[in-house]
Amino acid sequence: MDDFFGLPQQLTNPDLEARKAAAGNPNAAEEMLLQALHDEDSDVRKAAAKNPNATEPVLLKAVKDEWPDVRVAAAENRKATEPVLLMAVQDDNLYVRVAAAGNPSATEPVLLLALRNETLDVRLAAADNPQATKQVLLTALQDEDWLVREAAADNPSATEDVLMIALEDENPNVRLAAAGNPNAISHVLLVAVRDKEWDVRITAVMNPNATEDVLMIAMEDDWFVVRRAAAEHPNATERVHKAYLPR
Repeated sequence: MDDFFGLPQQLTNPDLEARKAAAGNPNAAEEMLLQALHDEDSDVRKAAAKNPNATEPVLLKAVKDEWPDVRVAAAENRKATEPVLLMAVQDDNLYVRVAAAGNPSATEPVLLLALRNETLDVRLAAADNPQATKQVLLTALQDEDWLVREAAADNPSATEDVLMIALEDENPNVRLAAAGNPNAISHVLLVAVRDKEWDVRITAVMNPNATEDVLMIAMEDDWFVVRRAAAEHPNATERVHKAYLPR
């Protein structure tokens, strides 16, 4: 169904499903979506807010809707721009704020604002956002809740600087997340493999990026499972194998 077949006219159809389908149609133009946002049924307005063709004016209107479901849809839309998400992340409704903080299109200002939110779930969504910048993750590592710090250490965008700071965290779960991060390079793993907690050390050893130097340090570990993990690592060299002592 497109404009040629009367797509705009479907928005005035008495049948709810027809109006929803029209509002959700990816061929719908901006004027159509703005019209759909005036519909008396929130499902139609939600469909317009979710539309992948929604423009900034459409989403700015949707994010002010009286119904939270419509605002959530706008906050989740990948087309949401910074002005839309800045508004959404300050919404009275928790689910709208979480949706904005977790949107892959969220910019640094949006995520930094989310990290100042009093609600844990909002801060978690920001720390977990794959588009989080170094500054966002460094800020998240200062959060009072270890779950937020853990999410930052586990983030696929975490840099070496972020991971090194995470390895200084008092909570072992945060350090464990840093040791297991795919971005942890040798310099990071050399710190993690000396951690006071054995599960952090073995996580560092099992990291695909573990080098011979990391594995050799693991061979001095008091825990047999750590030494065995090093010996069984795909990167283990003959030198590592020779140093393997079951004890």
